[in-house]
Amino acid sequence: MVTPPAVSVIVPCYRHAAVLPRVLEALEAQETALDFEVLVVESGGNEAAKLVGERFPEVRVLSHEGRLFPGAARNRGAAVARGTCLAFVDADAVPERRWLETLYRRLASSPRIVMVSGAVGLPAGTGAAARVLHWIEFSSFLPGLASGDRDALCSCNLLVRKEEFLECRGFDESLEMAEDLMLCRRIGGQAGTLLYIEASAGVCHSNDVTWEKARGHLRRLGYWSGRFRTLEEVPGSWLRHLPALSLALPLWRLPRIIGRVFRSDAKEGLRSLVWLPWLVWGLSTWALGFHQGLKAGKQDGGSGGFLAAD
Repeated sequence: MVTPPAVSVIVPCYRHAAVLPRVLEALEAQETALDFEVLVVESGGNEAAKLVGERFPEVRVLSHEGRLFPGAARNRGAAVARGTCLAFVDADAVPERRWLETLYRRLASSPRIVMVSGAVGLPAGTGAAARVLHWIEFSSFLPGLASGDRDALCSCNLLVRKEEFLECRGFDESLEMAEDLMLCRRIGGQAGTLLYIEASAGVCHSNDVTWEKARGHLRRLGYWSGRFRTLEEVPGSWLRHLPALSLALPLWRLPRIIGRVFRSDAKEGLRSLVWLPWLVWGLSTWALGFHQGLKAGKQDGGSGGFLAAD
């Protein structure tokens, strides 16, 4: 019998063929003795399939004609993965050299730890719009923050045992965003389990966007975050009864985000103060989406579905 690899690394790819080579090169350069395979799940085209076939023949590619949400793409990869653990990394998130080794050792250190995520940093020279977006989306996972257990982890770089992932039926395929929050709720909601952030390793998340694209992303991010609160009883779910109050969320989130940025890097913290008006704008945009997500979820009775991979 062929011994299965320790880890299957799954990379969802939608219109990211241009940046995908950096991720695959970083995976090739991982400093680890672990045996692992790499699967790219491409939806909405075949650019990545052509690129991988020419430059990375050892990488497996699963192609899907239609658009798949990230969670659905990851589920497709998990369904055919041979590894005993599943690592998820986005096509625009370049892992550090010891990313896989570090996360794997942390997961193996205790049976109580059911999922591990690394830090999420930004490349040097990132523009203001992308930086503000990053602070709002990933402030809990910034490099320099302490390792430890968390209520939720981010799916742009994540490691989980395959058996436990399949037992909870993977990512909710009905959610465009917040699918990682749902997975954390399902897999980490049992007594005695831990979700762990390992800050000593992580990824560099390339997301150099315009202000207009940042606005659209923040609006969708807020919408699905609000929608998630209508599906599960989690912190903030009470807002579905008083959705108008969600418009005041920037007043609560702003000091928390700035505090995390300062703890991560003092220079970045000072930059966040200089860009405070844009940070307030971004949080207000996110909160408007959150408000709309709450209302939409309340209107349809909180239905969202929790779908298994085909």
